Amino acid sequence: MPRIRIRDGPNRGIVYPVGKERISLGRETDCTIQLLDKGASRHHAEVFRVGEMSFIRDLGSRNGTYVNDELVREELLREGDRIVIGSTALVFESDPAPGQQVREILFTDTRGEEEVSSMTLELRLDDLVGIEEEEDRGTANLRAIYQLGRILGTESNLEAAQEKALAFLADLVDAEQGYLFALDEVTGALAPKARFERDPAARAQVSRTIISRCIKETRSILTMNAMSDARFKSTDSIVMKRIRSVICVPMVSRGAVSGVIYLTSGRRGEAFAEEDLEVATATSTLLGLTSQGLEAARKQRETFFGAVRMLVALTEARDSSTRGHSERVANYAQAIAREFSLTERARTAVQLAALIHDIGKAGIPEEVFSGKDTRLLSRGEPGTQHAVLGSRIAENIPGAEEVAPAVLYHHEHCDGSGYPEGLSGDAIPLGARIIGAADMLDHLVRTGGPQKTPLPPSEAVEQLRVYEGRQLDAETVRACAAAFKAGLIEESRTWFDPEADNPLDVESKGGGL
Repeated sequence: MPRIRIRDGPNRGIVYPVGKERISLGRETDCTIQLLDKGASRHHAEVFRVGEMSFIRDLGSRNGTYVNDELVREELLREGDRIVIGSTALVFESDPAPGQQVREILFTDTRGEEEVSSMTLELRLDDLVGIEEEEDRGTANLRAIYQLGRILGTESNLEAAQEKALAFLADLVDAEQGYLFALDEVTGALAPKARFERDPAARAQVSRTIISRCIKETRSILTMNAMSDARFKSTDSIVMKRIRSVICVPMVSRGAVSGVIYLTSGRRGEAFAEEDLEVATATSTLLGLTSQGLEAARKQRETFFGAVRMLVALTEARDSSTRGHSERVANYAQAIAREFSLTERARTAVQLAALIHDIGKAGIPEEVFSGKDTRLLSRGEPGTQHAVLGSRIAENIPGAEEVAPAVLYHHEHCDGSGYPEGLSGDAIPLGARIIGAADMLDHLVRTGGPQKTPLPPSEAVEQLRVYEGRQLDAETVRACAAAFKAGLIEESRTWFDPEADNPLDVESKGGGL
């Protein structure tokens, strides 16, 4: 059985099994896990299971709930996830795989503490965050590289990672100008991806000669004074621009040069030093690894969503009136999710769940849905099983397991009148509530007018208030209205051309979600 283990505080080491009953966490005595922590709210969060999966949900706490240093509202828990509430840290431990034996680790008490302490060097990783004024350059660079690694480790966008890394490096080595160029694999042309200029009015100073040598020889270059360097001084780009000190380092990804980082210092007497070259080279190495990881993740997402799109296409091809519905609901859900300040990962999960929310219909005979609106079905009717079947399908799609609850409960209503289980209020997962609102919004936009004519998005958003407190909760309706005001909601394009001979002719819209 999965469990929550308290890592610190007066209850350190106590383990709480996660069973069918919800585990509440907070300061109140009626909480399953009482936290004697002033940073925790009275009823701070809860842990609950859906099938074999465990989730944590914040209950509107004052200081928030964090999983692996990310602020969350509702999150799927995985083996080893670190939960922080106030100043209390907990860890989630899942069941071992069937048949897997867990070998116990034997902990022993240290003997001869004086002897051990005199021979042991301890370094807290947090000590590496700040750079002290009175320390050698090597230690300062170690701190800097550690800090940069933490910055890049939280980035999921390559362009943002490049901009942050360049600004960090240029500031560290006190460069006047810095540029990051990406190398086109086919044409070999250089394209600027990020730039740093201490004086925005200064003219850009870049030497093609130095960049060409850096790329050709895959070698980091430092010249104290490019104007007097025999390798470069005769070139026009050096003489005309009067470049005095330059660092140029290659970025390598998948074994090939993918770009360069180029730094200049035009001030006399303040040329770059060898330590500057070392930290620039380390930065380019980190960026190369980051680029390689993000590119692999991007391709994986494209492959994954390509497969999901085909499943959606197969489901919607049976009924021409539903073509494009899932994509529109996914786009609306993504816009609404932004208003809840969810993490990028959580927003993507909501969008994926919305994309496949009706996928269970593929396993139910068409006549079951003939002339029926799935939003108006009652518990127990045959058509309601599409939500259950859809969640089972999601559980068996690698990478989509965590969105199964949102698929299962997207037809639950705030007042408890929905299906399949009649959940109400906050018992309905946030993702399911968002999808329910997005689903209703698409219905209104398409057929909400007189004689089932389309409604403008502005009127459709306003019409959602009619369902507030019954089918939809007030918070989600407000988030939908805020998303519309922010310009995030508009009539979406569909993947399907209704005039196409083949309804499964899927058109790419620029990659995964």
